Amino acid sequence: MSPATSPSADDSCAARPCSQAPAAAAAVEGTFNSAIGNWEFGTFTADAHGVLEATLQHHERLDGSGYPQHLQGDDIGIMARMAAICDVYDDLVTDHQSHPGIEPSAAIEELLNAQGKFDPA
Repeated sequence: MSPATSPSADDSCAARPCSQAPAAAAAVEGTFNSAIGNWEFGTFTADAHGVLEATLQHHERLDGSGYPQHLQGDDIGIMARMAAICDVYDDLVTDHQSHPGIEPSAAIEELLNAQGKFDPA
């Protein structure tokens, strides 16, 4: 695959909103309570709260370049940090209409080279 058509962690969903982003952002914006500056999840167990937090935050990036809230660093939940890595890895290795997926080892290399985007732990 030529460098011009090769996907990377920086040009995948890791660095820019994907095609579903506007609809997804619109769906979650309604649950944001601007009066208290927090997401409202309702009454859930701690485990369910973590899953919901990961669902809402898995497109956030440690450097603040993600979406929908542009969270950064420790403001992003640990489950969301893990989900972000899985999401981008899956995006990189999966064939898309615009480009074929890359080899798993190349995807891991892309993730390792995406400095400041993902939790290094």
